[in-house]
Amino acid sequence: MEPSPTSPPLRVLAADDHPTNRLVVETILGLVSAEVTSVEDGAQALQAVEAAGPSSYDVILMDLQMPVMDGLEATRRIRALEAAAGAPRTPLLVVTANTMTEHLEAAMAAGADAHMAKPVTPDGLLGAIGRTMALVAATARGAAPSPAGQIQV
Repeated sequence: MEPSPTSPPLRVLAADDHPTNRLVVETILGLVSAEVTSVEDGAQALQAVEAAGPSSYDVILMDLQMPVMDGLEATRRIRALEAAAGAPRTPLLVVTANTMTEHLEAAMAAGADAHMAKPVTPDGLLGAIGRTMALVAATARGAAPSPAGQIQV
């Protein structure tokens, strides 16, 4: 997932209420010179998308359990903003410690594209971002999505 010298940096919105988790994600994404906007809750994630505009981020990383607005509601609202603007779907990867089947199903029903369990590692996170972006791009081109339309990475 190394950017080429001529490609723009990966633009990432990362929503997680835990400062250590945000620091880990920022550090990992720094390895590939990504531009990261980190926020503490779903309401701030929604505000970031509203301020930048739908499709302004290359990928969104979303925790599920956060104060003010949880990741499920934020995901639903981000998808609604994209739909209202006629904007392409932004790849959205749920990164959470909630790994039970009902959590995965709820995330996918809210509009997530993939699900990754914490804790994250550099190879795991970068690989999951790449796979999620590839899935959304393939689906946009009309390729058949994976079963249920989403993946667990």
